[in-house]
Amino acid sequence: MPKGGPRIGAGRKPKARAVVAFREGLASPPAWLPPAAKAYYRHYGRQLEESRVITHADRDALAMYAATLADIAELTRLTRAKGFQRVLYTEMVVKTNPIVTQYQQAIGRARQLAQDLGLTPASRGRVQVAPPSAGDADQQKRDAFFRRPTLVKGAASSGA
Repeated sequence: MPKGGPRIGAGRKPKARAVVAFREGLASPPAWLPPAAKAYYRHYGRQLEESRVITHADRDALAMYAATLADIAELTRLTRAKGFQRVLYTEMVVKTNPIVTQYQQAIGRARQLAQDLGLTPASRGRVQVAPPSAGDADQQKRDAFFRRPTLVKGAASSGA
């Protein structure tokens, strides 16, 4: 018996987990999204679809990200309005303008959602992308282009 008592699950194989397959591709944006958010949804959705990382199950996460980006754009517009004050002074009380707080919270939400969707450089390194299908003509052209050796004039040195 190992030190500290028996190991939990010793001698048993772990049960195989079922692989859940979601329908690939970009789902249409939800009806509740405002027009500005739908533009963000389509923009980032196309990029994720081209990268082969988005499924229909990701629709709500992408919709939340798009809505947050639209909120940030609106809050930015409000903060740039003439007469905007970051700090409010009222009867001996100094407080931060609620728009500034909402903006900071929206930035945090957008950062987290971008990481969840694989839209940041660090999170892209952790995303597993499906290889392109054999019938993808555009991908085959890109592969052929990058496999081609390129010669640079004057690149060969004479050992000097």
